Amino acid sequence: MKRVSKLLLSLTFVSSLFSVTSCGHYTKTGPLVIWHDKEDSVIEILENALHEKLPNQEFEFIRKENLTDNLKLVGQDARSAPDMYIFAHDKIGLFDTIGILEPIENIIDTSLLDKYIDLTISSLSYNGRLLGVPLYYETLLFLYNKDQMKEAPTTTEELYTYMQDVTETSQSRRYGFVEQHSTAYYSAGWINGYGGEILHSDGTPGLNDEKTIEALKYHKKFIEYMPHGTMDYPTVNTMFTEKLADSIFAGPWLVTSADNINLGFAQMPTLPNGNKISPYCGVQGIQVLKVAVESEERKEEIKN
Repeated sequence: MKRVSKLLLSLTFVSSLFSVTSCGHYTKTGPLVIWHDKEDSVIEILENALHEKLPNQEFEFIRKENLTDNLKLVGQDARSAPDMYIFAHDKIGLFDTIGILEPIENIIDTSLLDKYIDLTISSLSYNGRLLGVPLYYETLLFLYNKDQMKEAPTTTEELYTYMQDVTETSQSRRYGFVEQHSTAYYSAGWINGYGGEILHSDGTPGLNDEKTIEALKYHKKFIEYMPHGTMDYPTVNTMFTEKLADSIFAGPWLVTSADNINLGFAQMPTLPNGNKISPYCGVQGIQVLKVAVESEERKEEIKN
């Protein structure tokens, strides 16, 4: 519910953005085209709220697989690119570098965003410019199958003991916990919890830092009780949804795929140093394409 509330709160400001940019698409009669890669439930909330706030504006939400690659191909083509897209903040730098994003301050009064959490604004900013309007933010949770794991572990040592017990009793046909341990996005939670960093704020690597090394050494013992080989995204998620693993680190995007599981949610377990595993936060925002605001028709309509 918090995620939905944050999304609805953002719509007040996003509708202001839409009402300005909607008048500049290269064809006056076409709908405002918005690409996304989100769950149907999220888009349904967004679409219904926008139609209520802007009843005279037509919208076309298009789900795009490989959205990043598609934008790199057509982001500078007014007839192929969308007016806007909804995506995580981690591609802001890429898209700004290739020159396809319009700074938000060129479109709306950014004082409208003063009440936003600083994290969401900084995440959607690059080189001192705000390049997207935050919609909601998300992070990883400890998800578990309540039919197998009766109570979520509160510490990593409790989790480790549980993993050992499951492996011994199931003879490795079932696993107590799995994760994408070789992916930086997932291992970062362990590193951050130990006070280490993958990258420092100035862009220099932090992999040789003492705290980072300490975290990875500790993390390694958990991997011994996971399946050997590559633990990629589809493999890990399938193991959980097919009930071959009792618990997982995952975000809200996995919930709809786990509807066959008696699903439990818990905070991240606490590390031996007293800190919780601290994963990255992802900020989902809406970004505007430059080609959507550069046509003479748009300039005239905005001027009028």
